[in-house]
Amino acid sequence: MSTILVVDKNINNHKQETDEWGKHGIGVRRVYTMSEAILLLTHNDEYLFIGINEDTLPDFTSQLHVMRDVTNTPIFVITSSYTVKKEIKALQHGADVYSPFGDSAEENVLSGLELLKTKNKWAGRRLEPCAVLTGGSIILSLLHRIVIAGDKKVSLTKNECGVLCYLMKNSNHFVPHTKLLKEVWGETYGEHDTAVLWQTVDRVRKKLAKIPPANKHIIVERGVGYMFSSL
Repeated sequence: MSTILVVDKNINNHKQETDEWGKHGIGVRRVYTMSEAILLLTHNDEYLFIGINEDTLPDFTSQLHVMRDVTNTPIFVITSSYTVKKEIKALQHGADVYSPFGDSAEENVLSGLELLKTKNKWAGRRLEPCAVLTGGSIILSLLHRIVIAGDKKVSLTKNECGVLCYLMKNSNHFVPHTKLLKEVWGETYGEHDTAVLWQTVDRVRKKLAKIPPANKHIIVERGVGYMFSSL
């Protein structure tokens, strides 16, 4: 069965839409947050389209650009508070369609089916080469230097992003202090420069603490190094 991915916190709306799509032989996979959808898309990008209910996700554009980084799948956003200004913002952040709700679930589904007929116009689009790493509940966008978990995100500096990136690429393995220093700061840094590393890792851990349970991912072992745990 063909499936669409929907990001929507409204249970009643979801049930009505799901029943209506089912009449056309199309299934619906529903998630509650943008980060859940992004994590799914990094492992499975075979959906007909992605539907986002702005009414229950008013801050969806803060993560929409990262979603676009990981998928070519058309992104349709529906809202009950349509304005041209909001449409322009949604399209600039990666949406393909931004439109108002119809009067009924049937009307919304029929509109969606019409949009699917034009899906080929997005089929040839290619993703820009940018890395998005995932581990546990964490999504790291190297291009935008942000970490996302749940409905929250935090910004990172260049070196903070470099530290977290290298630890995530070597997840569940301890990375020695000197190895991490050289990989992020360069060969001129050695064992006598560990203070800059400690300070940077401490800042990363404090930033991750703002999006629990992400703060549990970086493990510190004195005399050994640091490890990103994806468990």
